[in-house]
Amino acid sequence: MGKYVEKKENNKNVNNWYPGHMKKATNQIIEKLKLVDFIIFILDSRVPYTSFNSNLNELIKNKRKLIIFNKIDLADLDKLNLFIDKNLNKENDYYLLLNLSDNSSKEKIFKKIDDFSKEKLEKLKNKGIKHAVTRALVLGIPNVGKSTFINMIAPKNIQKVQNMPGITRNITWVKINKNFEMIDSPGILEPRFKDANSGIKLSLIGSVKEGIINNDVLVEFVLNFLKNNCLEQLLNYLNLKELPNNNEEILKNIAVLRGFLLKNSEYDIEKAKVILLKDFKNGKISKVFLDEV
Repeated sequence: MGKYVEKKENNKNVNNWYPGHMKKATNQIIEKLKLVDFIIFILDSRVPYTSFNSNLNELIKNKRKLIIFNKIDLADLDKLNLFIDKNLNKENDYYLLLNLSDNSSKEKIFKKIDDFSKEKLEKLKNKGIKHAVTRALVLGIPNVGKSTFINMIAPKNIQKVQNMPGITRNITWVKINKNFEMIDSPGILEPRFKDANSGIKLSLIGSVKEGIINNDVLVEFVLNFLKNNCLEQLLNYLNLKELPNNNEEILKNIAVLRGFLLKNSEYDIEKAKVILLKDFKNGKISKVFLDEV
């Protein structure tokens, strides 16, 4: 990835979420780097900059990188491609745009892995080494699809896949075939969020646990984003022709549509917030791109 600068914001709601296992895993990654030939970075296509761990990138800057932009089914591809054109170092970095939940991605992945491995395997073959192995290190923040990636290309399912952060906790060797092995690593965030909006975006894609950032903050961000970028899709989601005057009315509209009522016949606004965030995260309102282009 090339240099990318995002506007900083002074905001007291900037949060940290850096559990001890992440620091331990970072140290283990440093130790394992000398054992691998290239890096596979997995990013969320909705937030490719925010889901790119710059700290880890500094550690592995001399290694070739295959960057997988995952979850393209949820992303605004026009903006993603603009981002890639502006920020990817195409001389050293190779990339794929994929939905790792679609098994058709498997063939594209193996083709790129073969391209990365070919040079080393041919050199060793010329030296008389018949059973050469290339190795890659798989990196990514929590919940970007690393376990899905491993399960797709490994001979059998070996990783737990859940739509929540923190499932993989340890460095793991994975033998893919006789010529290729990978090191899977836990999802690792940067020690400190880049700014307030980075923490919000990571919450919205499920890379930090629920509750780290208050739902009211997330809802305000989501509704402002949709109003400014996806107004037609928001109106369709609300089944309205005109937008209500304020966010409270929007949430009430969601509660009405869903039949979210409390015992005293008042509308359950808190439940409306939860479903709004869930639908936004799962792409049920609109395909989005949350980083700057």
